[in-house]
Amino acid sequence: MKSILITLSSYLLCVLQSYISLRKFKNQPSSTCMNCNYLEEIVGYSLVVISILLIFILNDSYKKTKTFLIVTLFIICCLSVNFSIFTSRVTSWSTFTTIDELLSILKLSFFPLTIISMFFTFLLLKVIKL
Repeated sequence: MKSILITLSSYLLCVLQSYISLRKFKNQPSSTCMNCNYLEEIVGYSLVVISILLIFILNDSYKKTKTFLIVTLFIICCLSVNFSIFTSRVTSWSTFTTIDELLSILKLSFFPLTIISMFFTFLLLKVIKL
């Protein structure tokens, strides 16, 4: 039951974080799916990436550091979703180096990802009691 709660909450928080972080690009066309709207693209990328987190959650071999590792993986997953969306909506239509892409993602994601990661940590420790 805990793994389902963790997976569902991480998925919803990842979608929320990506939506907030990159909302200024929601009206730009996507190079990967011309007919997809912004939210559909985020939902799709988040579903794929969060499945990686689910595999880790189901593994019980990391008892003492599980919360730290889950939050770290959550941050990596969210940054990966943001990177994919940014690449699809911004960098595919212009010229960016990989470093420029990463710096842009970190800049855009820092505040929303920090707040949502703190909330996710609270959720894991106090509500789900991991």
